Amino acid sequence: MAMKREVSCNLVLSGLLLLAGMLFATGCTGDPTRGGIFWSESKAKERQAQMMQTLESREREVQSIEGKTAALRSRLSAAQAQLRRVQQAPGNGPEQDEECARLRKEISELQKQIQQSNS
Repeated sequence: MAMKREVSCNLVLSGLLLLAGMLFATGCTGDPTRGGIFWSESKAKERQAQMMQTLESREREVQSIEGKTAALRSRLSAAQAQLRRVQQAPGNGPEQDEECARLRKEISELQKQIQQSNS
């Protein structure tokens, strides 16, 4: 009987040690997607602060891209207006043809840059 009691105590002790090890291994987390039994408010606040920094950084990137796109569109409108003026000007000399070709090339490049900034 003493043997059964000793085996039973050893099993209980082993089970408790296993449970303690499992609890220790889970640790604290502030991220519900990473599991864990214990929740840490400080880690959750840390995670929220990191997420806010990422959001603010991305918002600045978007504003920068929007600003660059607006500038490109403004340049595109100006180049298109200039092309219309050159095309409507009297005379059809080689200088006018070269200017039209240069403006068409500039317009094409600006359109490509706008497409790239939108993707």
